[in-house]
Amino acid sequence: MFDKDLLRQLDSLPTLLSPIIELVNNGSDLNNDAIIDALSCNRATIGKLCLLSFTQDNWYGPETSFWTDESRVLFQNHISFLHKLELNTQTVYALCVKPVILYIGKVLLLDNLPGNPSLEDLIWAVRCIKVWQGVLDEPVVSLSEKLTEILSKFEVAMQTLEEKSRLVSVFSELSLLSFTFYKNREGKRFMDRMVESSGLDIQFAGAMGVATKFQKEERSQLYVKVTESDFKSTCSEVNQSSYPTNKALDDDTLLPETKFTDPSLIEMPDICLEQQVALALKLYMLSAHFAHDASNEVERKAVISALNRLPSKYYHIQFLALYQRCILEGSHVRYLDRLLMQMEHLSECYERSAVQEGKNAAFFALPIPAKWEVRRKYGEILADLGCTATALEVFTKLELWEQAAVCLVKLDRRQEGAELIRKQLEVMSPPPSAKMWCLLGDVTGDIDHYHTALKLSGNRHARAFKALGIHYVQKKDYKEAIGNFEKSLECNSLQPGVWYTLACCAMGVRDWAVAMRACQTYVKLEPENAEAWCNLGVVFLNLNEKVRAYRAFSEAVRHSFHNWKIWENLLFTSIDIHAYSDSIRAMRHIVSNSPEKKVDLDALKILCSAVITEKPDFNTSVTPDKNKSSLIELMGFLTSKISTNPFIWEYYGDVYFFTADDFAGKEKGVRNYFRAVRQLLNTPGLESKHTVYAGAITRVSKIVRCFNEFVNCERVNVQTDMASEFLGINRNIENFLGLSKLFPEELDEKSRKSLEEVESSLRQLQSGLAKCPELAFPL
Repeated sequence: MFDKDLLRQLDSLPTLLSPIIELVNNGSDLNNDAIIDALSCNRATIGKLCLLSFTQDNWYGPETSFWTDESRVLFQNHISFLHKLELNTQTVYALCVKPVILYIGKVLLLDNLPGNPSLEDLIWAVRCIKVWQGVLDEPVVSLSEKLTEILSKFEVAMQTLEEKSRLVSVFSELSLLSFTFYKNREGKRFMDRMVESSGLDIQFAGAMGVATKFQKEERSQLYVKVTESDFKSTCSEVNQSSYPTNKALDDDTLLPETKFTDPSLIEMPDICLEQQVALALKLYMLSAHFAHDASNEVERKAVISALNRLPSKYYHIQFLALYQRCILEGSHVRYLDRLLMQMEHLSECYERSAVQEGKNAAFFALPIPAKWEVRRKYGEILADLGCTATALEVFTKLELWEQAAVCLVKLDRRQEGAELIRKQLEVMSPPPSAKMWCLLGDVTGDIDHYHTALKLSGNRHARAFKALGIHYVQKKDYKEAIGNFEKSLECNSLQPGVWYTLACCAMGVRDWAVAMRACQTYVKLEPENAEAWCNLGVVFLNLNEKVRAYRAFSEAVRHSFHNWKIWENLLFTSIDIHAYSDSIRAMRHIVSNSPEKKVDLDALKILCSAVITEKPDFNTSVTPDKNKSSLIELMGFLTSKISTNPFIWEYYGDVYFFTADDFAGKEKGVRNYFRAVRQLLNTPGLESKHTVYAGAITRVSKIVRCFNEFVNCERVNVQTDMASEFLGINRNIENFLGLSKLFPEELDEKSRKSLEEVESSLRQLQSGLAKCPELAFPL
């Protein structure tokens, strides 16, 4: 996946940059025009070599050693080029190596992209955007817009490209960068096309196995099943990288890897580098763009295990798998020893030979972390595990002052944290850093420092506005917070967290227009967040847009399938818009996942009424008969989980009795009524509370009328077992009527009238039963 001829020219980069070196020696300023004029020949080649040199120095190592003493004059103005690479107030990491090389590559590959670029020009422009973004603090809108402009030209440039190996490389790079800038739709489209071009079928499957040393009973364990089709790789990289190595887990309980009963099931095919990239990006999708719940963790473990079992080893594939495993295991104490050893080992890998280990292969197609990112993540894991002092040492060495200050605050050394930031402000070369003033404000709690940062940046510093917004949120001044968050987003709209907080503040002050805009933008940036979709649904409900709320809740349950509270929102909304099929589905999930087997009886009554009256469904593809069968299935499920609720049995009987076209259906309804009466007469408080008794009268009256209709039906064929059921129910109802003597004065006129109706209906029922020859018992 890389041009070997280009890599062989890397050592000649100092010679190719000799015109630039001469300009520096003459004291000239290295601006855009000066670089273009000096490098009039071989611009593309020099730009590519600059990008390769910079990525080796800052990403996979070791640091390039081909620079002569004469050529090192390029690196004298380190701070100057850090400032030149800043974008939209986003600073460049202070310890990145040789920023001038990235600056030259940016000028040649991105700033001066030809008007009618070739596919190769576009690919290297995309790579330049990826590397440049990699040294900035946060995603930048101007780079996102530049990517959009480039993507619009790719479709035409790729029309003649048919080589599958090349397609996998291009689509993987485009997918990765699209997700970086929250272009999720484009990223997913490129991801699908990449997997299709790779000829791989990647599926999750289950097989019996054990995960601990003392587990005797085998359980289903998740693994990745990879099936390959014909695919011709054009990658000449055949090196079997020995680094990085997988550090084994030494635990008294957990096995190093899941032990499957049939090991042949999990054997991985010997797939080529391009196909391994497709599998590795599957892991990236799970780790970066899906909710990190228990099921997601199991899926990530399965993909990491699959990557580690690949017969052919490539440096970046193995590095990414082990790095992601360290992140995954950071919250589990049992993995601590292996985690620390693995992170140390990954850091040591930077000193391995780039050529010997094949580090150049597939670098741009994978989300490989920069050198400082690995150490930063190591520090964050230490801090999460409580090793705050050790984490402080790591962050201080990396000059990550924000994280260092947070550690000092955790260690109850807030004043020392403020002094650390002030010291950095003193030693920094001009212009003063607005970001450092924001950090000082964070540590001291003095908002004047945020205003200083805004003054230095010309009121264009997104982080300062965000910090002010958070300050006012803590003060519960949501209107002031909204204003600052909106200003922060005007400076940089690629801040999902700010959009989410803005939405919550707007909901707090009931500014539904702002809340809707914020929620909609957030779910575009982070479409997998179920809570955000749920908030959007709530906003739509308050705007009386029930259909849009229904769609938002439908999206929310896709991303949090076992959250019964979201299903409850979907239940009520779908009932309001007559989407009965989704209401039935929602009620089942609520009962399955709620701790108390919660059933909303009012909603259930509405569903039964809709099915009985054959109301059309909002989803026109769902017929009334389909809803009837789904509801009957739901009622069977409910009564299996909650067998003592008389209302559920009554509604179950209603569905059968009032929709049946034959005697058999009505008979099922009657049998459910039998159960409803028994549970109704066992209701707590029936003999002591007149309100409970009055409520039961109405229900008994309706059920007895249904009994009369059933018995007096011309096609009646009462079976012997039903005869005994009727005998028991008759006696139960007579006993129920006798309870009215307990409430001689409490019952109102309406209840007494209903009671008389029950007595009259019961006499009719007894008369009808007496005419049935099957009922061989006296009434």
